[in-house]
Amino acid sequence: MISSLQGQIAIRRLRNTEVIEQFLGATDPSGPPGIAWVTIWPLITPYARTRMAITLHEVVEIDDGEWHSLEDLPPLDKRARRGMGRDLVLRDTPREALEYAEWFTGATRDRWVTCFKLDDQYEEWMKAGRPPLR
Repeated sequence: MISSLQGQIAIRRLRNTEVIEQFLGATDPSGPPGIAWVTIWPLITPYARTRMAITLHEVVEIDDGEWHSLEDLPPLDKRARRGMGRDLVLRDTPREALEYAEWFTGATRDRWVTCFKLDDQYEEWMKAGRPPLR
């Protein structure tokens, strides 16, 4: 079981300019087979306050029996660049960013992880038989 960041801890991590992410599972089943995750990251700019950026990543799931890091999978949208995702919105505070990301993507408050744990969430999901997460 992966240690997740609970709500207040996730907010604290964002305030400390850390990136948090959440694996969301399968994308829309009516389209090509894909998986998604959401990232919240502090957008630090000189001479302006830090804002929180929310990015949705949707990639093609390659089921060839080999392990693939999420960052290495090709985007569902052929026009998108690998590993970049789709920027959704900027929010002024970590709490606003968390609430928006959860509302827009179906992410849940108790499943946020640091960016180094995202592939672990993906692997755990695969081992569990790819259950619905949202």
